[in-house]
Amino acid sequence: MAYQHLEASGNRLLVRRPGEAEEVQAIAKQHPDRLQAIADQVRKQQDITRERARLAAEEELAKLDHSVPNARPKNGYGPEACWVDLTDYLRRLLLLFTEPRKRTNPDAATMKEILVGLARLPDLTGVTGWQQLTDDLAAAYDKAQHDGWEVTPTGADTSSMAEAYFDRYAGFRAEAGQRAAQLARQSVFLAGNPVVFPPTAVDLDRYDPPRSHYRHAVPVSAACASALAVPWLFTDAAVPWLWVSMYSIVVFLGLLLVIRSVAAQARPD
Repeated sequence: MAYQHLEASGNRLLVRRPGEAEEVQAIAKQHPDRLQAIADQVRKQQDITRERARLAAEEELAKLDHSVPNARPKNGYGPEACWVDLTDYLRRLLLLFTEPRKRTNPDAATMKEILVGLARLPDLTGVTGWQQLTDDLAAAYDKAQHDGWEVTPTGADTSSMAEAYFDRYAGFRAEAGQRAAQLARQSVFLAGNPVVFPPTAVDLDRYDPPRSHYRHAVPVSAACASALAVPWLFTDAAVPWLWVSMYSIVVFLGLLLVIRSVAAQARPD
């Protein structure tokens, strides 16, 4: 009667009566095959749950993969500027493991703040590799604070010396980003309603010197191409404006295409 009442209410759990625990233990000893069958069933259900979580996480992680740092050296006046790609990638990755009520989008997150968040992931996800990655990042970032600075001569006067920063950790950042992407897939279980936040806006001219060079080359080349018509202005010959204009447009579009290609390589977002 009590069981029927519980079943009607949607609850099938009954309080164990005295001696039930001993009875279960006796079954386990006398019929170990039954216990093994139950364990196999539980393990199978866990595998199904994990696979579903992996498939759900993969969609969001694949979006984030477009921001995995590359091995191009960056242009900046210290590790904070040069590590902007890895810092921003890890910031957005951590947000996928953050519960919605605690989730914010701090664009100005520092590497120190990122490391604090990464140190929590081993307990949160059960994947111990996060701790090793955190330790490696902390050690490399601290080393980059000192190794990157050099005193170099400036100008023709070698007695004039200036301190400049050289980015030597581009390869390490690319490798660290790949490790983080792999660990995220091993962690599998993202927070509820995961969202891939947009990347932080950065000054790409400073971030990627080749792109800056090409971008400035576009207006200069277009202006030079248009200047080809100047000699005709001082002669009686007809000015072939159509060809001059076509040449300028081709140069402009060609360099613009190169800019977009270089920008995609520097920051896939």
